[in-house]
Amino acid sequence: LLNSVGDRQQNQTFLVLVELIGGLLLGNEGPGDLFSDIRHFEGVWRDRSVQVVYAIAGSWWHQEIEAYFDRIHVSFPYSPGRNYVRWTGVDRATVATMTRESLGAAGTPIVSDVIYELGGGHWEVTRSLLGAVHERPIQLQSLWNHTRRIAQDGPLARELLSGWHRLPPRSRKLLHRLLTTRCVAEHHTNERIKEPLLAVGIAQEVTINETRYLRFFSPFTELCVRAHLAEFDLADPALERVNLDEIVPDLDILGSYGYQLVRDIENLVRSYVMLQVQIGQHVETRHFPGYREAKEYRRGEVRHGLPVEFNPLISYFSVRDLAEIVRQTALNHNADTWRAIERSLNDLVTVRNAVMHNRVIGFDALDRLQTLRGQIYTAISESYRA
Repeated sequence: LLNSVGDRQQNQTFLVLVELIGGLLLGNEGPGDLFSDIRHFEGVWRDRSVQVVYAIAGSWWHQEIEAYFDRIHVSFPYSPGRNYVRWTGVDRATVATMTRESLGAAGTPIVSDVIYELGGGHWEVTRSLLGAVHERPIQLQSLWNHTRRIAQDGPLARELLSGWHRLPPRSRKLLHRLLTTRCVAEHHTNERIKEPLLAVGIAQEVTINETRYLRFFSPFTELCVRAHLAEFDLADPALERVNLDEIVPDLDILGSYGYQLVRDIENLVRSYVMLQVQIGQHVETRHFPGYREAKEYRRGEVRHGLPVEFNPLISYFSVRDLAEIVRQTALNHNADTWRAIERSLNDLVTVRNAVMHNRVIGFDALDRLQTLRGQIYTAISESYRA
């Protein structure tokens, strides 16, 4: 067929897509022979007017494939970094596009980032989450509940488990350790043991201070494994006692957004207060509520070797003290600007504490922070009198 096509038309390219099914495949179960046949075909094909390109997708154990080719004394058919890549799902930008197309105006960057974080870029998890979002405004609790449901039951979980159940015993033991600690340093394992967990998308590697650690690939992945311990032969009383509601979920993006907002609000207000003090309109810093505590706080950081050169004293006043400074200034000068700032700061305290103590906040809390930031920006901007 290829020869006949090549005779009729020059410079043809055929893309052959091959999907390997059946979960984690070993070297002697088909992939090795298939890769060898393709390599042989590429070697004997002589018609340069027709190019045949193969793209093969599936879950196979890379180290086992290597060992298989060593045993049969045949050169390895593909090269990691050149024509072999471990696909880890769609990227953040693709999830953002999917979210906008599915949810319209409700598909904000924050919502798409949370969906990406929940599923780790898994295509079907992303589609399922987008299909489950019906309420407006979108609630984090709804997304989390749906993630738990599809991880515990349903066709997606069953399909993944059909591939995961073939993990080698030593990889299962490593998974048990990961379930117990949520991170495993590279010196506690090796490539042959951890590769199956990476190949099927249960785990990923992160580098901390030049040491690689194994983590769960996504919250969905962890939920799915924990909901099906028996199918991994990991159902022991210790793991079954784990209450997922008492485990902090790996949801970082909302906290990152929240921290940026809090930091911007606080730094703007602190700088505004000190500008007014230095311009000469208001009381001296030493008369501020919390002045002694702020001085001691700063001295404590110096004693512990923390740099303070870029942190003026106003940085060490608590938000409540900062609000009290603003309140007293408003009383003394009957200034609407200061009263508006005081109200916003008092509203900020609760959600600010949640963000700064790394608690997971929802979309409503972020909306509240954005509103407070707008109010403070407006008040300060309108305070100028030439």
